[in-house]
Amino acid sequence: MTPLEMLIGLLVVFIVTEGLKSLSALLHMELTGFGSAIAASLTGLVVAIVMGYVGTLPAQYVPVIQSVAVVLLTILGSFGIHRTSVRIFGFVPSKGKSAKNTTQKE
Repeated sequence: MTPLEMLIGLLVVFIVTEGLKSLSALLHMELTGFGSAIAASLTGLVVAIVMGYVGTLPAQYVPVIQSVAVVLLTILGSFGIHRTSVRIFGFVPSKGKSAKNTTQKE
């Protein structure tokens, strides 16, 4: 595994973990502190296990498994990118308002 592949893998784990934290906040189950570290560890572990099992599957099932994985990673990744952009830039990209202004009633 090259350093670039490792960096991309870490970025995917970070974005998916942020997506899990955002999704948990929507479900009123906050993942902060120690829970966040556990979510990041489990995300990396699950990705590694799934990638290991994909190599053992018959060739006809690999495209289906990859498609399902891409859909799940895209959904969680979009939540993660949204949460990270709000934290870093302080605004909601779709509305263009600051995060502080979106919580106040107009």
